[in-house]
Amino acid sequence: MVASVGVAMVLASACTTTGSRAGVTKATATTQAPTTVAEATTTIAPSPRTIDTLPTALGPGPAHVGGSVVGPDGPVPGATVRVERLVDDAAVAATTVQTGADGRWAVDSVNGGRYRLRAWRPPDLTQLTPVVVFVAVDDVKPVDLAVLRYPGDGNAVARVVPDPPKVGQQAVLAVGVSNGGVDADGVLHAQARPGLTVTLTLSANVAITTPTAVVTDGSGNAGFGIICNQPGPITAVVTVATVQQTVPVQQTVPVPPCVP
Repeated sequence: MVASVGVAMVLASACTTTGSRAGVTKATATTQAPTTVAEATTTIAPSPRTIDTLPTALGPGPAHVGGSVVGPDGPVPGATVRVERLVDDAAVAATTVQTGADGRWAVDSVNGGRYRLRAWRPPDLTQLTPVVVFVAVDDVKPVDLAVLRYPGDGNAVARVVPDPPKVGQQAVLAVGVSNGGVDADGVLHAQARPGLTVTLTLSANVAITTPTAVVTDGSGNAGFGIICNQPGPITAVVTVATVQQTVPVQQTVPVPPCVP
């Protein structure tokens, strides 16, 4: 930064009694040498950061997860429960346990975190959709798992359009029939069964507007027209007359409830 140049001129004037004028004295201009000011530099040190690493093993840890496996007939003894520890939605560790005579299972001394759970029992019981739960570090987490029955022949599943069905509005309940079974890993193997007679029975709050007995088409599906009379749960019982079994297979299939 260069300082500004200051110029001062001082004029002194004096009058004598004789009228003569005194001399004029001029001030000398002075220029100050430029001065350079260094800019201040501030260095900010990065603040320390702590990164927590999630354990990838099931344990040992202080948490506990367990519960029961329930099927169409109640508690399921001898079922397999697969417990997977998840990190970023990927299974990083897993174990399997068997339910006791009372259908209960438990895995002790696990780390906290997210777990994916699924149960099955060959040849006809499985849970198609796993359950994902979060277990706190020192939690005792109760988790009950539900399995459905998928018989080797004449297995039926149902879906409703629209979902859920509305009171007073026509809907279609489609029943898909297949054969196959549940393997040792809980995988359901199914093949569509065309040409089988399916009979549908519904709870009193739903009316069937088409014949109650329909033959499955080439894709193994039988369609029924329904109308909800009042809101509430729907009990749907499907009876399938199969070729391999002399006694028709009767199943209660899950159906979404009627809504206003």
